[in-house]
Amino acid sequence: MDGLRSLGGPSRVVRRGRARARRLARIRLLKTLGLFTPYVIADVDGLLFLVGTRGSGVARAMFVRGRRPEFPGLERTLRVLEERGQTVKGTTLVDVGANVGTTTVAAIIRHGFGYAVAVEPNPANVTALFTNIALNGLSDCTRVVAAAASDQAGRATFTQKASDGTGRLIMDSANGVEVAVIRLDDEVDAQDVGLLWIDTQGHELEVLRGAPELLARRPPIVAAFRVSKGNTSELLEFLAGAGYQSFIDLREPNIYNPDWSPTIHELAGEFDYAPHKATDLLFLA
Repeated sequence: MDGLRSLGGPSRVVRRGRARARRLARIRLLKTLGLFTPYVIADVDGLLFLVGTRGSGVARAMFVRGRRPEFPGLERTLRVLEERGQTVKGTTLVDVGANVGTTTVAAIIRHGFGYAVAVEPNPANVTALFTNIALNGLSDCTRVVAAAASDQAGRATFTQKASDGTGRLIMDSANGVEVAVIRLDDEVDAQDVGLLWIDTQGHELEVLRGAPELLARRPPIVAAFRVSKGNTSELLEFLAGAGYQSFIDLREPNIYNPDWSPTIHELAGEFDYAPHKATDLLFLA
């Protein structure tokens, strides 16, 4: 049987074994490089990203695995929009919680967005974000806003919870880094926005409350959906009240499944939607 299978290429078990061996080799390589340099550049299918060689993180995962869920998530989003007759060519992406720029870079280079506004509060991520934008030649079509987005402008404390650069915005806290806080409506030209992408570790609702002018134009929205973070039903009810009618789970059932087919959920009837794991939802007006 194994011999017959080999005539059509390696079996799934063999492919998985090879992929695991490559990951282990890259982990060992990264550890070795960490003895000599804090950073290297990862080439992910032509997209360049600064990678920290010590610890873990979004960028490091790209070096080891060569992929990020944002990439197929973007592809699925644009596929749905194209089927609805909506185009993002030449429009602006608003990337809130941009981290090191994986979504921003892919959106412009691979999918034809004309401009991006990347909002990121973590100072370490901001440094990598500027670097990755420059590495990919996008400095003229990307604006980095080194701040957190919320429902009111001012100052707040950002607490980094993990070595992957993610964290939480806390309006009153003595622990963390003080960062600027902005409202999206004060930073973004609503009429140019083709897609709003938000991943703010449970702060998505506050981000949206700071963008009534933008929401009045009802651009497609991709929002990270983390049941454990709270505010989930409130988020769905808020978007329904803002005129959004349906949503699609971009990671259902598997973000890397090439045979993915979108399932449309009516927003009004799904306020208690609870996926079994963290996901990203595409909201449509």
